[in-house]
Amino acid sequence: MPDFYPTEGNVRYNNGFYIISMSNLGDEKCVFSNTINTSDGLDVVFIHTDSTNSDFGTITCHIKPYDNENGYIITSITREQ
Repeated sequence: MPDFYPTEGNVRYNNGFYIISMSNLGDEKCVFSNTINTSDGLDVVFIHTDSTNSDFGTITCHIKPYDNENGYIITSITREQ
């Protein structure tokens, strides 16, 4: 996927990294796992866990470049347990 540089919103590009803001989950957290290039964008995979390292599965956000103020759109969010 070509580089794109969103600057506002839930996904930001900063110093070579995509930063994705998640809602307040209390004790739960999403820990970055990896990215997967796809034919139309990028899948960003997070491990869904908590302070005891319980395994709640993964959350994957699919983002793709788009001609808007942010330079991207989130086209899907999927959860797997």
